[in-house]
Amino acid sequence: MSDFKSKYVKNFIKNKKFNEATIEEYSYLFELIDIDQYKCETCKNELECKLSSEYEPKIFKTNSLSDYIYTKCPKGYVKKVRAIIDYWHINPKIFAGDINISSARSEFFKLYYDILEGKSSKGIYVYGCAQSGKSYLINHLICELNKESIFVYFPKLAAILKQNRFDYEDIFEELINCEVLVLDDLGSELIDEFIRDEILALILRYRSENNLLTFITSIYDCEELRKKYRQINSIVDSESSNKIVDKITTMMRIVRIEEKI
Repeated sequence: MSDFKSKYVKNFIKNKKFNEATIEEYSYLFELIDIDQYKCETCKNELECKLSSEYEPKIFKTNSLSDYIYTKCPKGYVKKVRAIIDYWHINPKIFAGDINISSARSEFFKLYYDILEGKSSKGIYVYGCAQSGKSYLINHLICELNKESIFVYFPKLAAILKQNRFDYEDIFEELINCEVLVLDDLGSELIDEFIRDEILALILRYRSENNLLTFITSIYDCEELRKKYRQINSIVDSESSNKIVDKITTMMRIVRIEEKI
């Protein structure tokens, strides 16, 4: 343990009472976290931030130790935005400039400004071809909102939760309770009943009932998404897929983006 510099990693190992074999097995994870955590612990101000992502690293999976996350800067140097690692660390500086408001995106920006101006409490379900800028536009919007947000690449999240289906309460609680949630690339995950019924359906139901702002990006329109969730293996379940799509259309306004960036 003496090789680690950060107090966070040292205390984590101590509190979990890991033996030398466990520390050695997951040394790659501890080393990655230790480097960035030490930078955070020795940081004095925003100008000295040495993390390209500007987020503080934390270990996420405390049993399998298979993953970790970057949370918002604890010293308040960046906006309240959070992302699961292995996809995209949302850096508000990236989204601070002008964006292309073309005619093909006019419908999206009408909804965009309705939300910013408080005229609409509904989220947006934005679909269209790959590389059309869906994720970029949504992230630009949530950074403008400046609320505590979680951005999730849904196929990655689904894969993590399938591997840890008996140990996901903490992250699930954050997903259902955060002020703003973005589910990116919905429908592209490997679908099973657990992800459809116990994760996605419950997230949507809870957030709908509690009026929490939710955004989704997808390459599928709602009817295509309905078909995706209707049949898993050889089992057809129209009721479950209908509940998901009906909840989406209730919570969000649907918009298509056609052009590629």
